[in-house]
Amino acid sequence: MSKLLGALCILSGSIWAVMAQLRKRRQDSELLQSLIGAIHAMEVSIRWKGQTVPACMKALSSRKICGKYFANILQSLESDITLQSAWQQTFHLIPKEESDILLQMDWDGDETHVIGILQYISQALTALYEQRQARKHGEIKLLIASIGSAAGLLIILLL
Repeated sequence: MSKLLGALCILSGSIWAVMAQLRKRRQDSELLQSLIGAIHAMEVSIRWKGQTVPACMKALSSRKICGKYFANILQSLESDITLQSAWQQTFHLIPKEESDILLQMDWDGDETHVIGILQYISQALTALYEQRQARKHGEIKLLIASIGSAAGLLIILLL
């Protein structure tokens, strides 16, 4: 009886591990999609609506997933921190691949320069999203197979 209970614990632990990894991947994907939309919206607002960067940040701060990052930038701007420093401090808090792309932003320059970099960042984030989607199914299968194999081996050794 105790062996079966142990096997059940191992099996439930492995299912929990798979679910936790899948949840993290989904959250990362949702953040990336939200950032893509926000950067695109910022570019459109600056180019076509003539909005200032703080006005764009304020509008973006109400977004569900990535809004907290733009709210953090606004709060830093109110503390007399430069936009470039606030951007870099804020986007060090996100996953590395996204952070590496977003930290390429250079706010020093004219409107054309800023819009060009925003377009580049939007395209780079979109390419990252597409790469992740392309390899997603293979990685999920590998994750399930490896955790399932480890759990199966432990159960066999236990019984």
